[in-house]
Formats: sequence, structure tokens, C-alpha cells
Amino acid sequence: MTVPGLAFSATGAPPRGSSQDKVLVKLNFDNGANGNLIPTPVDRDPVEQIAMLGKPPGTIVAGMVIGHWATKQIKFPISVSGPFACTLWADSQKGAKNAYFTIDIYKGTTLLEHYNTSRQTLGSDPVRYDISAMLNVELAAGDTLSTSIYFFSDLVINPGTIIPQPAQATFLYGGGQYSSGISITTIPMIVNVPEPGVQDGVDFITFSAKVKEAFDADPSKMNYTLIITPPSGGTMKHLGKVNPQSTTEGLAFSLVWNYTKDNAKDGFYTITMDASYDGNTTFTNTSKYYVYIPRKAVTGFENTPMQPLIIGSVALAVIFIGFAIYYNRKKIFKNRYAGSKAGSKDKGPKARPKREKDEEADDED
Repeated sequence: MTVPGLAFSATGAPPRGSSQDKVLVKLNFDNGANGNLIPTPVDRDPVEQIAMLGKPPGTIVAGMVIGHWATKQIKFPISVSGPFACTLWADSQKGAKNAYFTIDIYKGTTLLEHYNTSRQTLGSDPVRYDISAMLNVELAAGDTLSTSIYFFSDLVINPGTIIPQPAQATFLYGGGQYSSGISITTIPMIVNVPEPGVQDGVDFITFSAKVKEAFDADPSKMNYTLIITPPSGGTMKHLGKVNPQSTTEGLAFSLVWNYTKDNAKDGFYTITMDASYDGNTTFTNTSKYYVYIPRKAVTGFENTPMQPLIIGSVALAVIFIGFAIYYNRKKIFKNRYAGSKAGSKDKGPKARPKREKDEEADDED
């Protein structure tokens, strides 16, 4: 039976990750020219890259896409509204003048936005391109968000040729400093902290949390921390990082606390669940619950707080019973012995009572 508790969720300021606090979430390009947009960092060595041939500005771009990256199907509805950012890296060993990118943003197959980067001259050292804009779109469960990237630059005349040729360049996108991707303003995680599981007759209390994550990221690449703060005077040993278990409702986390081994106290327990893609932007839920620590029924002497008192009481009871038996036996023996001595004085024939005639004779005399 669950021990009753008073639930007080998310006291104080609204938790990060609420509808009042959208954040800029980076989606990185990964896994080839037709790959994935993922929220977790990409750290490949060597850095993923794609060879590009620049087309002159103003030419028809159909079929010139150098890469297309898409998210997995969105797990629950999210609202994207606010600042949008894009970071792209490129270099050119032979030089590419007037080089720039265009990027298209799609919801499924519907074009949402078309952006252009600045124009730069590329050299052997990687150059960073940035886009800052706004993006507003509602994504339902099952939708995808995707990008298509195009590259342009002036034609070049290579040594020994007279016909202008497309400039050669390299797009860098998957690894460390040169991770390319887009950033959108949204809330991709919902963190829930339910009431702790407390049962009579059980030595454990289970603290748990649930995390729903919109982009279906690899849980092993994310960071999770579950922290329980006991009431004043109480102590706990299970704090810190936890591993997720995938369920149909999202990611489940739990910490099992053997309260019988710690200084467990009734009171308000504060439970904080943190979830993060990269360790920087953290989505948090902090909740408070009043927990009644179960009082264990005494079924033996082991692991019982009353053990010394019980042992002492039993010992006293044994001594008292033994003394009572000894005293009663001694008294019974004494009474029996006294009775046998009194009986020995009455041994032999008893005196015959006088008859009436004898009494008359005595009177005559």
C-alpha cells in the first residue's frame, strides 16, 4: 500500500524547459551528404566533409544541392518560434572567390525559408559562415524538419586552360570545431518527476523521473542527472548521474534507496531531474514531495532499530521467570518437609476414649 504523501511540484521559478523558456537548440549535420539532423554533438576524426564544385551566382540551382539533412520524425508537438542560426564551414585548396551558400528549410516537403550567407574568398584554412534570422513553424508528432544546402562561387581559370572552370572547395560539417548545423528556438524536452514510490513492508523507496525528447536522440549521447535532497537531518547515499531506460512514453529514470541503512526522516524531499544534449543547455524539473518513511514491523532481531531493547527485555524476562520458578520450587519443598516431621509425632496407637461406665466408677471412688 502506498504511503500517503503531499505533492508540491516545481516550487519557485518556472523550471527551464517550460513553455515560458524556449532555448536555442543546435541540430548538427551527421552521417553523409544525405544524412541526419541530430541534437547531440558530432565528433568525428577525421572531420566529415564533402567535395564541392562552385557554380557562378545567378545560375539555375536545380540539382546542385551538396547535402540534405533531416531530423527523425518528431516525437511530440513542438513550437519553433524565434531566433534561427546556421553555422557552415568550408575551405578551398585552390582558392574559391566570391564563395557563399544558400540553405533551404523544409517541414516535410514544404519549403519554409530560404537563407543566404555572406560571400567570402576561401583558402586552405577553414572559413566559418554564419546566418542569423528568424524561424516560426509548428511541428506535429510525425513531422520532420530538414535542410538543403547549395554552394556558389566565381569560375576560375586553372593553369594551362583557357576555359573557366568551377572552383573546387570542401564543405566541413561533422567533427569538433568544424561541426556545421542549424539552431532553432524551441523546447525539445519535457521533464516529469512523479511522486516517489513508497510501500509498507518494503525496505526501498523509489525516486523516478521521465523525459520525453522530441528528436529521438541517442540516449547514450545525452547527459542526465537525478538529485534528491532529503529534509534537514536526513541523509542519502544515492545521488547523481543515472542511466535511462527507453519506454513507449519516453525515457525512464529511477534511483532505489534502501532507507533502512541511512538516517531516513519524514519530510519534504526535493527531486531535481536534469537532461541535456551537450551539457550546456539543460532542461530541468524540480519537485517537492512530503514522504512518510515506513515504520517496519518487528519480525526478528536483525536490522531492527529496537534490537538492543528487545534483547534486553527478553533477557530480563528469562531471569525473572527463572527466579520465580526457583523460589516457588524451594517453597514447595520446604512445606513438604515440614509436613513430614509433624506426622512422625502421631505415630503409634492412639489413646482409647473413656467409656461412660468407667467415668461412673471413677466418680464413686
